[in-house]
Amino acid sequence: DSLGCTDSYELSIDVNGDFELPNVITTDNDGINDVFSYQYDIFKSYDIVIINRWGNTIISKKNATNSDFWDGKTNTGEQVSDGVYFYLFEGMLFNGTKLKKEGFIHVFGNPQ
Repeated sequence: DSLGCTDSYELSIDVNGDFELPNVITTDNDGINDVFSYQYDIFKSYDIVIINRWGNTIISKKNATNSDFWDGKTNTGEQVSDGVYFYLFEGMLFNGTKLKKEGFIHVFGNPQ
């Protein structure tokens, strides 16, 4: 306030069930929906594997801590082609709860 006083408030919310991940990214570098991520920073760490439709591993991360799961590139930094990719995700929440999710993600906006 005008006298220099500050205040803060913290609220903890436990997530103990299903959660939704996006299933489309548009990696055209327009700053909108360019990465596969979760909208809230709830994971202390996570493991993720993304594979293509032939079963080849595109990217694999262990004990990652950022909220951007995948940017549409391979482990070597190459852009993937547009198409459907499958993921296996296991995250550890800050309270120690483990959450698992598997599904698909459709990539648009990359060169063919």
